[in-house]
Amino acid sequence: MARHQVSIEVQSRFGVKIPNTFYYHDPAVSKLMILLPGRGYTVEAPALYYTRQMALELGFDVLGLQYGFTMTGGDFSEQTAPYLKEDVAAAVGQVIARSPYQQVCVVAKSLGTLLVAETIEATKLANVAVILLTPLPGSQQEVGDYPTLAIIGSADQLYTPDMLSTSKPNIRWKVLDGANHGFEVKGEWGASIDTLRSVVAECELFLTQQT
Repeated sequence: MARHQVSIEVQSRFGVKIPNTFYYHDPAVSKLMILLPGRGYTVEAPALYYTRQMALELGFDVLGLQYGFTMTGGDFSEQTAPYLKEDVAAAVGQVIARSPYQQVCVVAKSLGTLLVAETIEATKLANVAVILLTPLPGSQQEVGDYPTLAIIGSADQLYTPDMLSTSKPNIRWKVLDGANHGFEVKGEWGASIDTLRSVVAECELFLTQQT
C-alpha cells in the first residue's frame, strides 16, 4: 500500500496560510487520525511523531495540524481562540471531503485537548475515539461519551490524583511514573526513551481495541 503526503492549506484569521500535513494511503483506507499539537509541542515532537508513524502502520491516514499563532511567533488569547477553532475545523473538513472515512481517532496534546469537541464535530462521524496526552483542565468535557485514553506523567505540574478519581467513566487513564509535561524523566535519558515507548504502545493498544 503506497503512502503519499500533501499539504492541506487553510487561510487563517491569524494572517497566515497554514500548511497542514496530510498523509494518506493508496488505495484509500477507512480510518483517519487527527493530531492536535500543543502550544510548543508540534506534530514533529517525539510523542506525536511516533504516534503518527504507528497509526500509518495500522492503516490510518493522518492529518497533522499547525496553529496560526505559532507561525506568526505570537500567542493566542480569549479573543483569538475562535480563529484557532475555525482553522482546525477548516482543515478537518477538507480532509473529510476527500474520502468516505468510517472511523476517526483524535489525538490531542496539551493545548490541543481543548480543541477536541470542535474537531469531532468537523468530522461528522459517529465512530470516534480520543487520545488525550497531558490533558489540560476542562478537557474531559471535550470528549463527550466517546471512548478515551488519557496519558499523563506523575511529574507533570498539571497532574493530581483527583483527575482520576473524578474522571468520567469513558476515560481510561495511564499515569507514567516520573514523567513531566513533555513525557521526559528529568536527568534520565534512558527513562525518557522508555516513557516515550510506553506512550506510543498505550496508544497502539487503545487503537487496536477500537477496531
